[in-house]
Amino acid sequence: MGGNRRVRHKWKEHSHSLEQELRSDYGLSVIESRVLVGRVEEFIGQLFEEHDGFRAPGQICYVAVAEGQPAGRPLSHCVTIPILLTVFSPEDAEVLGDQGSVALRRARLHRLTHEARRQGGLLSYEDLSLLLAVDVTTVRRLVRRCRQEGLQIPSRGLVSDIGPGTSHKSRVIELLFRGMQPFAIAAYTSHSLSSVERYVIDFARVVELCRRGYPKAAIVRITGLSPKTVREYLELMKRYGCAEHRPVFDMVLGRFCPVVQPLEDDR
Repeated sequence: MGGNRRVRHKWKEHSHSLEQELRSDYGLSVIESRVLVGRVEEFIGQLFEEHDGFRAPGQICYVAVAEGQPAGRPLSHCVTIPILLTVFSPEDAEVLGDQGSVALRRARLHRLTHEARRQGGLLSYEDLSLLLAVDVTTVRRLVRRCRQEGLQIPSRGLVSDIGPGTSHKSRVIELLFRGMQPFAIAAYTSHSLSSVERYVIDFARVVELCRRGYPKAAIVRITGLSPKTVREYLELMKRYGCAEHRPVFDMVLGRFCPVVQPLEDDR
């Protein structure tokens, strides 16, 4: 990931985001924005003390990167939002007693990532490392085990396609070829149904253009999809191109209006 972790977490503080917004959107100077944000923080702190923090027992207020921030954008320039996370739940004691500490970490991992996403935020592996008090390698191992058990973990890397590996778009298409319907895929992957339908339509566009003889570079240009996504869709097309999967291909291609056949000069 690179960079000092303390600095990276500091960047995510909502005060930093508010300062940036006051300077860029409202024209305040560095000093003015810092003073105003300092007063806001003081006011919120007093309010939390008077009303017990608006948090349930076992919850903390954490600052996460907002969903929708593009992959590759420096963390210091990402929009962040405050979210409430349940670090301790009454059920945790039962899980610990019956299944042990590893199972408890997996339960918390699943709970924290889904709580964050429901509030419009996404937690990275670094966030989860801090929240669970384990190293990033352990977080990766916990995520892998959760997925083996059929539990989807909507981390920032998965949802935003950060880092190596197959994208979540391709995983959606793979599940389609394995017999799952879009609404079931949406529930399984923690995506909205509209997002799943969009991925299916994008896959259909890539398949149609490939069948018409367009090279990969042209498909990228026409569809507006990333080269990585187009490459993965083309690989899926080859992998599931046998007669066994023909019904799925027919269903997929029927979900969108085919592109108009171009003139030879336009190729």
